[in-house]
Parts: sequence; structure tokens; C-alpha cells
Amino acid sequence: MNPCGFCGQTNAQDARFCVDCGKPLANAPAPSAASAERGPRIPAHRRPSPSVRRHTGAQPAISIVNPTRHNAPGAVITCGWCSNVVESGLPFCPHCGRRTDATLTPAAACPTCGNTIRPEFDAFCAACGTPVAQPEKKPGTPKKTLVFSAKRRDITARLLVLDEAGEPKQVVELDRATMTVGRSECDIAFPGDEYLSPRHAEFILRDGALYVRDLDSANRTWLFIDEPYALQDEDVLLIGSQLIQFRRAPARGEAAPDANGTRRIGSLVPAGEAGQLVQLRSDGSVRDVYHLADRGTVTLGRDTGDWTFAHDQTMSARHAEIRAADGAFTIEDLGSRNGVAVAARGERLLPPGARLLTGDQVMRVERV
Repeated sequence: MNPCGFCGQTNAQDARFCVDCGKPLANAPAPSAASAERGPRIPAHRRPSPSVRRHTGAQPAISIVNPTRHNAPGAVITCGWCSNVVESGLPFCPHCGRRTDATLTPAAACPTCGNTIRPEFDAFCAACGTPVAQPEKKPGTPKKTLVFSAKRRDITARLLVLDEAGEPKQVVELDRATMTVGRSECDIAFPGDEYLSPRHAEFILRDGALYVRDLDSANRTWLFIDEPYALQDEDVLLIGSQLIQFRRAPARGEAAPDANGTRRIGSLVPAGEAGQLVQLRSDGSVRDVYHLADRGTVTLGRDTGDWTFAHDQTMSARHAEIRAADGAFTIEDLGSRNGVAVAARGERLLPPGARLLTGDQVMRVERV
């Protein structure tokens, strides 16, 4: 007799696999030439799927069912894999090691590598990754109904909270029509962030799109730009650590003579002034002002440019550029380290990949 080293079951002397657990036997006889020709061997570089035994070429796939045999002792059956005669009721064939209670169904072959695939289950080939064509459904086939669960929620978007290296450190699932973010009393709370207002902003899922609205927070909600952005009157920009507000220049004419006919003098200024860049302090007061002409380009940076901020180490050497043409102004990020952000006013659409800043939390939108 040949005992199994795994479960201790005694097996016939000529058995190569344990009839009780299916494990290979240590003292198994070498396979005969005839048995070696029954099927191709699995190449060593292929990793078979855990759900089905894989072979090169189109081989039968298996669907395991519960054993239903209750034959009398001494009855025999034929193994559906190797065609050897085995004792009825044994869970594993002693000749090939496969289950004897398997129902065999036809399988398909991967058109790229020939590996066995199951189109009704597999989306990709387990050996080479080729997409598997799904079987066509008959017209009128009803969709599968999901099992009800009170915990089930439809998630169409999520927020990735990023660390200083830009890598995700937290995932926030957006599973409700409206969710708020803030320091406290919110669906998404960051209690330790002192730059967040208690209720800072809200995210809105509507018609498959995601929007954000600032809730009159103290430090605003910022959207980073990935392409040239058309400036609107009173837009507030975050460039490095500078809050810069864009203001269109008010129309000013020449002062009229006073009541006694005396004309007033004023500073001689360049013609064509169309806008201003206003540097804001934390209390909202104005520090410096840069005047914009109706044509031309203005570069902002730490070291080089038309308006520089040598004290701001969070600003890149050449950070952003503002272009003016025919009274329209656009700003573009020049590949800076910390980007250029615009304060959100009203509801703002958040497309997939959009980045935003609330308090000290940088987030990126990801669609599911």
C-alpha cells in the first residue's frame, strides 16, 4: 500500500495521487508513456488561474458540483479526465489526481496563446492578458437583479486625498447626492486641519457629474488649473503662497473743471490700462498692485519675471504667465511645483482628474 504523506490515507501501490485529498504521492510510480501522451503539460512560465486548471490549447473546463454518488461498494466508474477505471465514490482519481465528481463542459482557447478560457466568466486570458470576447446575450434577456442590501450604495466618484508627494493617502467614497467637507459636523471631516472651516464646502453629484460649492469658508475652496484659464473680474488666484486678485480697471475719464472753472491735474499714466493684479493680505486688505495693459504678457515668479516674490519659497522661479489680448486675460501655469489655483465661485464642475484644495487638504477626483 502507498500511504499519503498529507492526509494519511492508504492508496493502491500503483496510485500516483491520493484518492482522498488529490495530493501527489511521494512514492508514486513514474507515468507511463501512454499516460504522458493523454494531454499537454502546463508550461512553467504560465500562471494558471486559481478558478480552473489551465492548459495550452482548448481543453475541457470544469464546473465542480457536489458529489451525488452513493453506489454500492465495489462499483466502478470511468474518470472523465484520463479514462482510467476507478472505484465509485472516490473524490479524486488515483491516476491523474483530478476530481471525479466534476461536470465537464466545453471551453474555448485564447486566440493569442491558446490558453484555456471561459468566455462566460473570464474577462481576460490568465496567461497573456488578451481580452476575452463576451458571449452575446439573446435579445430580451433580462439584466441580473442585484441582491437587496441596506448597506448597498451606488458609488460613481471618489476623492483621493494626496500627501506632499502627490500620492494618495486616503480614499473618500462619494456615495450620496450631497456630501460636505470641513473641520467638524461634516460627512468628510478633518478635525486637525485648522485652515478648514467647520463646514467648508459641499460636493454635489447630479446627472452623472460632480460639482463643488464653497460654503462661504474663511480660506476659500481652490481649483487647480491644467490649461490656460480665462480670468473673470474679481477672480482670486493662489500662486505659491500669494493671494492675487484680478480686477478689471474701472473706466476713468478726465476730471471736469470745478465750479470756478479751474482744471485739475493728475498723474501721467500709460494709456491702455485694462486690469490690475492685487496682492491680498490675510485680512483682505491690499498690499501691492500690478497694473495690466490691454496687450502683452506678464510673468510672475520667485526669481525671474515682471512681478517677483523673492521671499516666497513655495513659488517657482517662473511660476505663471498672464496674457492680455483685446481686453481678455488668461493665466497659464508654467510647470510650477505647486500649481496655480482659482477660488471657486458658485457651483464648479469637477471633471475626472481635477485637483482641488480645501484648507490644507489637496484632493483629486476619480471616477468609478
